[in-house]
Amino acid sequence: MRSLFFVVLLPALSYGAVINVFPPAGIQSAVHQASPHDTILVHDGEYTETVILYGKDLTIGSLFLMDGDSSHVSATVIRPDSLHPDTGSCLVYAYGETLAGALVGVTLRNGRGTYWNY
Repeated sequence: MRSLFFVVLLPALSYGAVINVFPPAGIQSAVHQASPHDTILVHDGEYTETVILYGKDLTIGSLFLMDGDSSHVSATVIRPDSLHPDTGSCLVYAYGETLAGALVGVTLRNGRGTYWNY
């Protein structure tokens, strides 16, 4: 029984905190609060903002993560706060994020991308 306990416990300890976001609060403020490997759980609603991860490997997802109900995917929308063709991103991965992060069960709408001059 002890070995089973450790097998179940270790994966739970390897993940960070869960930060809940409800509209009209922004996802970006949750990103600022988050530590690497945290999960930002975005509740159904429309979020008008550009979410910049600033190098944090985070899981950002709708309630689909919790209950597998695919209706949350279309009910949880991120749209950019700018429709300018050079700054209209929904989500920006540009500061060294890795594949350890994920975006799950969220609809990105009207994003146009962001121009980066490297």
